[in-house]
Amino acid sequence: MRIEEKSCPANPLQMVDCLYGELVSHYNGAEDSEIRAASKLLIVALEKFKCHGGPQWRRLVAAYFDLINEEPEKFERIIRCQRHAGKPLM
Repeated sequence: MRIEEKSCPANPLQMVDCLYGELVSHYNGAEDSEIRAASKLLIVALEKFKCHGGPQWRRLVAAYFDLINEEPEKFERIIRCQRHAGKPLM
């Protein structure tokens, strides 16, 4: 699957959002298509953490979950800043 440069900005998080949209459309209205698409991205992300994250990869994943649970506003700011090219990351 090729992501078109014109339809997806260069920002990596925006490119992942575009891929997510393509995955959702792939399920073509199936029940829970958004969850199915998100689970596919999560599976790939966890596999990459495991392969490239070193021996402490689980801690890094846990830190993201902790951030979502304990500081949801900070997590939302991080996501919002990374989705908009040219904005500072924090």
